[in-house]
Amino acid sequence: MPPQNNIRPIKAHEIPKLGTMPAPPLSNKIWGDCSRSFVVESGKVKSEGEIKNQEFVEGLKVEREL
Repeated sequence: MPPQNNIRPIKAHEIPKLGTMPAPPLSNKIWGDCSRSFVVESGKVKSEGEIKNQEFVEGLKVEREL
């Protein structure tokens, strides 16, 4: 009997995603360049303390420091 292959397809909601939403400020009719980032894991938006993907954790840390 051949060995069992336990690999299964990844479902779309299981892939972590980083979303960005433009939030440009306006001052005296001059537009700024700004956006907000949010992480979606298991189909739900996560707060910083809930994020499991280390690349997103590190990326958000860098973003805060900018």
